[in-house]
Amino acid sequence: MNSERGMVLLLSLLMVVVMSALAFGAAQQNRLASLRVRGVMDIGIARVAAQRALTSELARLNTLSAASFTVQGNTGLYRADEATVPPLWSRNSTWQAGRCRRAPRPLAHSAAPACTIIELLRYRQVPEYLAFRITARGVGMRAETAILMQAYSVLDSSG
Repeated sequence: MNSERGMVLLLSLLMVVVMSALAFGAAQQNRLASLRVRGVMDIGIARVAAQRALTSELARLNTLSAASFTVQGNTGLYRADEATVPPLWSRNSTWQAGRCRRAPRPLAHSAAPACTIIELLRYRQVPEYLAFRITARGVGMRAETAILMQAYSVLDSSG
């Protein structure tokens, strides 16, 4: 009789250990899935912020004059030359120092407003011809999640 009680106690203890391990594993799996979803959302918000800023700047390109662009940058408007190699947008200080153009409409859940740099790449003597590189930096829900997107555009109304 005592040996049966001991066996039941041992089996009960074994079942508790197995059930606890299964519960712990399920909780860990749930936590990892939650982190994965949060990361995907974070990247998605950064991507949407960068796309919005890029689209906005592309729509406003025809309002910019070549005189607005300087080598030092004039509120995010840079004239590309040999001094800007490596590319200007790859330097972290450009984004952090506020030397870029802030997006007019920040995204709701973004940790920081999107920022753009517009570079005048080639300027012919004909004022109607302008070639641009636009780089947009979107930020996700966390400040360390950032997406860079680029677009190139040529405005040539000379015909």
